[in-house]
Amino acid sequence: MNTRKVCDQLHVTQKMLRVYEDQGLIAPKRKENAYRDYSIEDLFQIELIVRLRKLGFSIKDIKRIFQHNKTEEDYINTFYIQIKAIENKIKELEEAKNRLANTVNEVINREDLEDITKIIYQAAAPEEKENAYEEMVRQWDFDQMAINYVERFLKEDDQYLAGIQNARTLIEQEGGAKRILDVGCGTCNLWETMGTRYQVTALDSSLNMLMAAREKVPWAVFCLSDITRLNQEALGQFDLVISTFTLHHIDKNGQEAALKNMMQLCKPSGKVVIIERCFQNHQQRLKAEEWLKEQGRDEELAILESEWYLYLDQVQDYIHYLKCKMEVSEIRKNVRRIIIEKEG
Repeated sequence: MNTRKVCDQLHVTQKMLRVYEDQGLIAPKRKENAYRDYSIEDLFQIELIVRLRKLGFSIKDIKRIFQHNKTEEDYINTFYIQIKAIENKIKELEEAKNRLANTVNEVINREDLEDITKIIYQAAAPEEKENAYEEMVRQWDFDQMAINYVERFLKEDDQYLAGIQNARTLIEQEGGAKRILDVGCGTCNLWETMGTRYQVTALDSSLNMLMAAREKVPWAVFCLSDITRLNQEALGQFDLVISTFTLHHIDKNGQEAALKNMMQLCKPSGKVVIIERCFQNHQQRLKAEEWLKEQGRDEELAILESEWYLYLDQVQDYIHYLKCKMEVSEIRKNVRRIIIEKEG
């Protein structure tokens, strides 16, 4: 495609294209007449550059992103970069919105003009924020560390292994479940030995997790999404919705949103199954933390304090509100299986 058509299609100027080329962000081939000939790959690259620039990324940051993005899954990573960049921008705008709302509330309740001027000045002052590129790389590094943790350490975790085996046994018993949604699938350890007789949709918010999962179970359908804020209509409904060792990584509000979405994704007369590290209530957790302190088991205490965990009493209250049946069984200490039957 020639330069004029690229400019018209992507709404860029010739000067912008020259800058991108001079900075090494694109390298279009030349025809015999020395005119530039942009390929489909070039168009994808230019579109991504334009979007990242609109989101506030500098040319320097974009060059670093492209250096980071050198895998065989270039196209998927290209779209993923855009998703994460947009998420970061939404987060930034939400924070700005909240700051302005707080400023309005403060000004409304002040009578002194000098105080009001000071408040407005503080609201207008830019916050020191982490570079957007650094935030994205930090997330990618976390995703990769999480994969390594799942693959190396969790496979030596007796509680985790017992929970996964319990889930497999239950799935086999639920022979009539045609469509299954695995929420927070990670690298799909659950399905590694289950064969292809199930219609599984594997959902996770980490692209790296899904790419690792696809290597293990290529027959599954994969969905990059966050269970706390997803589009239920796009997925449809499932006979069985299952989550193993996911919710204890999410805060209380996120857990409530996740459980609500899981129930909505479950068909009438279907089941939601949660296998999770949890406590009966917050008081039980506090007692466990106190005991670990007394025993000097600092490493275990640090792990416990780093997670949110699930509280059975809160889940029971919500399920009672929905008027659904709920069955709880203990797999290991502080690891329980919760089965929720949705009304037909």
